[in-house]
Amino acid sequence: MIVCSCNALSDGDIREAVDRVRAVRPYGPITVGELYRALGVRPKCGTCLCHATEHAKRHDTAGDGQCCQCPGSQCWSCHHAEAKPGADVVAA
Repeated sequence: MIVCSCNALSDGDIREAVDRVRAVRPYGPITVGELYRALGVRPKCGTCLCHATEHAKRHDTAGDGQCCQCPGSQCWSCHHAEAKPGADVVAA
């Protein structure tokens, strides 16, 4: 399944990026920026950020479920309406 049409990234690419980040940093939340850096690309239009985040979240079993944009113990049930395209939205 294509997640990012601008960069032709599939859900498999996102899983690969999660694995690469986890190989270097086994714990803590992963940002979308880290995913894209692990794949050697940059977001272009930003439409894919939510999809990339969701795919990464499903694949990442080491994440702690915390979001750096949420206070306290809120998790991914929030949708970050204030998040802007290109921002490092966490994919934990």
